[in-house]
Amino acid sequence: MKKNVILAMSLVIAMSCGSVSAFATETAQTTPLTKVEDTATEQKEDKDAADKDAATEKKEDKDAADKDAATEKKEDKDAADKDAATEKKEDQKSVPMTKLVEAAPAETPKVEVSFKKADLPVVNDVVFVSLRDSASALKLNIAWDAKTRTATVSSDVRSMKLTDGKDVYASTTTIPGAVGMPQPMQLGAAPFINKEGKMYIPAKAYTALVGYDVTITDTDVVIAKQMEAKKEETLPTDKKDEKVEADKKDEKVEADKKDEKVEADKKDEKVEADKKDEKVEADQKDEKVEADQKDNDKKESSTEKA
Repeated sequence: MKKNVILAMSLVIAMSCGSVSAFATETAQTTPLTKVEDTATEQKEDKDAADKDAATEKKEDKDAADKDAATEKKEDKDAADKDAATEKKEDQKSVPMTKLVEAAPAETPKVEVSFKKADLPVVNDVVFVSLRDSASALKLNIAWDAKTRTATVSSDVRSMKLTDGKDVYASTTTIPGAVGMPQPMQLGAAPFINKEGKMYIPAKAYTALVGYDVTITDTDVVIAKQMEAKKEETLPTDKKDEKVEADKKDEKVEADKKDEKVEADKKDEKVEADKKDEKVEADQKDEKVEADQKDNDKKESSTEKA
């Protein structure tokens, strides 16, 4: 019996040794594959960390560059606006705030007619001139009424009736809707018609037409249309305020346009940056896919070897 017990114990020990040997063999076969997988995982984690650090650094650099560019652009704009405002203010100080009310063109020729006094008729010490000759030279219109023996001489704004034998001189306005007539005057002699049928009137009668000067010297008689004087008036305070307000509005419009342009430039820059970021992201994805493919190839290769 003792012999049978020894035999049974030997059998158990042999079976136990066989299991240990099989386990050792299996462990030896699986260990190399586990090491390969661990190495691949570590490489992937290192690559992902490096990619993340590179992307973060690139974004930080881009944000810093954008901020610097925006700051520089704003400083340039502020400086330009300040210079423009200063220049405009200096110009306003140097130029009087006046406006032109009425002004005759400088090149307008003077309208006048002159006669030698010795060639003119004189009645009661009143010097006469030919109505036809004087009015034509002064570019006036003449209308004749044979029934009343009255001539009507008119300018752009006034008209005057001259009647043969009537010492009365006055003019009326020809402007529609306007009213008013100067006080009629007498010159001590009435218009007359000579043997040739030509009407003569006192030279001074033209002063009644308003807007004409008559100068009589010892030798000459000159009848001239008054030149329109250049008039200037200072802008009232409220007008100055309106002008300043208008200038401010213009400056604001200009500033708004600049701001809009800066905003548009920023949007363009952001779109461009987003495109770059998208490209970087796409490149990173491609690199990740390629790395994953390599890792898979390594795993398959290790599995085949094992």
